[in-house]
Amino acid sequence: MLVTTRIALAAEKPLVRFAACGTCTAQGVEGLIIKQTNIPELVDLNINILFLNPPQMGAGVASDSLDVEFIGAQPALAQLANNIPIRIVSFMYDFELRMEVLPQTKSIAELKDKKIGVPFGTTAYKFASDIVLRHGIPTSALVNVAPPDIANALAGGQIAACMIWDPL
Repeated sequence: MLVTTRIALAAEKPLVRFAACGTCTAQGVEGLIIKQTNIPELVDLNINILFLNPPQMGAGVASDSLDVEFIGAQPALAQLANNIPIRIVSFMYDFELRMEVLPQTKSIAELKDKKIGVPFGTTAYKFASDIVLRHGIPTSALVNVAPPDIANALAGGQIAACMIWDPL
């Protein structure tokens, strides 16, 4: 009996346009794992890994230029909060949203005339807006600080508090 084995070429395998969040630690690492291992061969797919931020992912899925977006809780919530269509096929919940303040701050009321750093357009921004308004602080106290810069801005005194999500 003659047995032949056929190896499928990448062009013959179904193409999956797969977006991973390059700024989210876990998603970026897992995107690299998929890209740099034999996982595509194991699942018999031609997986095109693209590293995009959540707003671009949502727009890509909505326009059918992406098949899958691999994101965790914070980017998914940010998309939903900004009315970006999302279809969740699986979910990874691994974050905690919290407010960090300078050591001398004892209450949110003390932040009334201070700057609070938060990345605009994120779930953290939505929660920070709600919190400051509830405590009589105008949303103008919120300043846009990119995630990589938050720790330095807080430690350097440019902001008195920040709203962040772990594992940032």
